[in-house]
Amino acid sequence: MESHSLAQTTSYPQNSVQWMEHILCTSCKLTQLRPFQLELAVEINKKNHVFCVIATGMGKTVVLMAGALMANARGEKCVALLIVPTKVLVEQQAEVASRRGLRALPINQDTVRDARLAGRDLFKELAEGDDVRVGVMTPKMLFESEMTALLKSSTFSSKVRWVSIDEVQLVRQPGVFQAGYKSLVYLHIRLPSSTLYALVTATAPSAEAIAIAKSLGLHPGKYKNARYSIDRPNIKYIPRFFQHATSNGQFLDVSFVIPIDMEAAADIILTIIFADTIIRGDQLMTFL
Repeated sequence: MESHSLAQTTSYPQNSVQWMEHILCTSCKLTQLRPFQLELAVEINKKNHVFCVIATGMGKTVVLMAGALMANARGEKCVALLIVPTKVLVEQQAEVASRRGLRALPINQDTVRDARLAGRDLFKELAEGDDVRVGVMTPKMLFESEMTALLKSSTFSSKVRWVSIDEVQLVRQPGVFQAGYKSLVYLHIRLPSSTLYALVTATAPSAEAIAIAKSLGLHPGKYKNARYSIDRPNIKYIPRFFQHATSNGQFLDVSFVIPIDMEAAADIILTIIFADTIIRGDQLMTFL
């Protein structure tokens, strides 16, 4: 793999802080790591669990993939599981991991079906190999029959070095994702005690973060509890009270995001709109 060759070209002692920064910067195409990224990479390399709370857009994926990237640079043979909430994120994160030199397998119903039509078995590819494999999937997919069979096999489970969980606040957040995220605690039964966990979120107050970690089997004092600022000075918050009904499928109060004199997609200012349900979000996208 590309990352393995990177390790051979650096003069830094393997596993030194300088070596870690070199590997991660080169793999992720960064000029330098943010302090929190390097701090948590060191913790992961020390075989410590980490719980990271930091603002969206600050580079949490470096933390999620740090263990796999460093193992890949050392030429090791193992498996990392990266858990995300949606099928779209499965494919996006797998693409990111692939660009960083990892053999990443996006595993969802669609990719599994397409792979089988092409004569491939993604579960077999995840289980076998002389490199680092990253299986990216949702909690639901993790407990489908094929993955359950793998996790029950000591031959496979002994290879799982890391479990990285994105948007970990969903384990305590009522909604469509909560049940799946709650089930992740059972990984502690299926995987060896040496498996390391990296949990990341942008939304978890101190007390809630402790509860989230406990829900996933990590107890205070047993992991690196890393909290950083979640402020985003480049994001403007403007409270607006809705003046129009939305029951008719129209959302006039957010129509301002599409300029009246718009001539090209670039004229739309980047705007994040949160919807309380997937259905309402779909209606909102259709309206806009």
